[in-house]
Amino acid sequence: MMTQNEFVDAIIAVAQSNGYLIENSRNGKQIDFGHKKLHEKHLIKLYPGILANGANVSSLIDSVAPG
Repeated sequence: MMTQNEFVDAIIAVAQSNGYLIENSRNGKQIDFGHKKLHEKHLIKLYPGILANGANVSSLIDSVAPG
């Protein structure tokens, strides 16, 4: 299983390779998805739950970044 830091780096790399804007914020790098922004602290909170078999990704994201 990947470490927390490897997870965050992988998510940011995948987002960037898919054309999402990566910004710097006071909470580290931040992915701008257009309707929602997730920064490194959000991504850390998703780990490791988001990797679980059958994880509800939308609910997990809403739990760490409501709105």
